[in-house]
Amino acid sequence: MATYLLTWSPKRWHWWDEISDVFQHRHDGFLGEWSSGNTKRIAPGDRVFLIRLGKEPRGIIGAGHAVSRVYKGRHWDKRRAQRGDMALLVRIRLDVLRNPGREAVYPLAKLKRGVLGSMNWEPPSSGLEIPAPLTGQLEREWSKFVDKGVAAVPTAAASALEGLRTETVTYSRGRSKRARSALR
Repeated sequence: MATYLLTWSPKRWHWWDEISDVFQHRHDGFLGEWSSGNTKRIAPGDRVFLIRLGKEPRGIIGAGHAVSRVYKGRHWDKRRAQRGDMALLVRIRLDVLRNPGREAVYPLAKLKRGVLGSMNWEPPSSGLEIPAPLTGQLEREWSKFVDKGVAAVPTAAASALEGLRTETVTYSRGRSKRARSALR
C-alpha cells in the first residue's frame, strides 16, 4: 500500500463553500473524488492525505484511503470543464476532514521539520507519493494530532457550513486629490 499527498489551494478553488458537491458525508467518513494530478498509480486501499496550500492555515486537513483506481473525468475547474477538459481523478474516503476555517489543521510548518522535512510538502499538484520511510513518522504525527481531540469530530457536514464565514478580497486603486483635480 502506497501513501499519496493530495493538494488543495483555496487560491485556485473555493470548494469548501460547495462541500456537498464534492464530498458526501456518510457514517464512515467523507466520500468523493479528487484530482490525482498527473499520477495514475493510485489504487484502491492506498493511503491519502489532503493538504491545504496557498494561504493560511496551511497543513493537512484530512486523511483516508483511495476507493478506486485513477480514471479520467470532468475537470474540477468549472471553466475547464465547460471547455470539455478532462482530469485524472480518484475516488477517496476521508476518515477525518477538518474545516480549516473553524478547526485546527496539522501545520505545514511542522511537516517541514525533522524527518518529515526531507519531503517537498508544497508540490505543484496532487498525487505526490510520500516515500515509504516517511509514512510511519507521518502516521504517528497524524495519529497524535487526531488523538489529542483536535481532529476527533469531523464537522464538515453540509449542516456545518450554515453561516460559514468566507473571505472576500476587493482590490481598488487610490488616487490623489491633485490627480483627480487635474482631470477635471
